[in-house]
Amino acid sequence: MNIINEYNEIHDEIKFLIGSTVRLKILTYLLHSPSTIKDIHENTNINYTSITSNLNKLEEKNFLRKEKDKYYVKSRTKIKLMNVLCLNDNLKFLNKYSKFLNNHMVKNEKLEALKTLPPIVNCEVISADNINPYKATDQIEKVMKSYGKVYTICGFLHPNCTSLLKNYFEKDSEVKIIIPSSVAEYILKHVNAYRTDDRIKCKSFNMKILKNQPNLTLCITEKECVISFFRNEGEYDKNTVFYTTDKSAIKWGFKLFSEIESLEGETVNIKKIICQNNNQPYKGDI
Repeated sequence: MNIINEYNEIHDEIKFLIGSTVRLKILTYLLHSPSTIKDIHENTNINYTSITSNLNKLEEKNFLRKEKDKYYVKSRTKIKLMNVLCLNDNLKFLNKYSKFLNNHMVKNEKLEALKTLPPIVNCEVISADNINPYKATDQIEKVMKSYGKVYTICGFLHPNCTSLLKNYFEKDSEVKIIIPSSVAEYILKHVNAYRTDDRIKCKSFNMKILKNQPNLTLCITEKECVISFFRNEGEYDKNTVFYTTDKSAIKWGFKLFSEIESLEGETVNIKKIICQNNNQPYKGDI
């Protein structure tokens, strides 16, 4: 099969899948549980005639297989269906938050990862409100306090910066932060003044100081990702963050971090400074 024919076949299959909300509803249900026509009816409220008609079409197109009285989604269908559902979620997200995205510095042609948004599956939008005006920054802080690999791009001075730094020193984690020069002065002042009798536990702690503002805040671990942006007029929006535990989005987050880390700037070994200032042995990063 040549490339054009293969493309046309895939295009036709996807068009067939998304051409009917009833088919998508049936497939989504069968994706989680192989079922009989009666089961599908009872759990989707689709009438029997419509179920039977669409099951026959799906079976003819080789998307399903039938064993006795149950219908099963084929493996090849599962992959396509997950992609279709992911695309559908993304389109809903973009439609719902188009005004927000248009008013913020989301795109960046210099960064490959920011030429496209990440997969927005199971993304939670967390916004400040009258009950908790710090709801968004609290979520950033929560992720920053995680164990293990914690990488942060901080485009603003977090209100709890001092306690976050102390948390980093006291946890057995691999820490990287990327900050603009406007924030670096405060952090270095606090780092140089920090004194403790406790052992510095962090495996490593490196800070990259960028010459230019990164125009976003990102905190990424191996389990979760939180990101927020600057408004088009240049002011950081501390009232809304996007949070996800989706593996594809986390992979995207690490790629974005790596790209920004490679930009021009100075790297400072914070762990080394803290160890030397507190007369503790520094044997390199673990």
